[in-house]
Amino acid sequence: MMKFQNLGPATENTRLFSSVMKDSHSLLNEENPTEPLEEIHPIEGSEKEITRNEIETAIEKIKNKAPGPSGMTVETMKAVGGA
Repeated sequence: MMKFQNLGPATENTRLFSSVMKDSHSLLNEENPTEPLEEIHPIEGSEKEITRNEIETAIEKIKNKAPGPSGMTVETMKAVGGA
């Protein structure tokens, strides 16, 4: 259970609130210094083909029942794909 301390008269509370809002505004709206990102070169050559067996094995291992971005559930994939 949280206990709140008495912060004093309303004018003191208003000053404290104003100070917190000013500090949080600057924290949330200032650009943070960042280091440059490392350049990543694309992979050259053809990609490895994914086999039907790899897909079926992956579908069998899925425990989540929520649909993915396509809206398709694991149960549907199993029924359609024969996994």
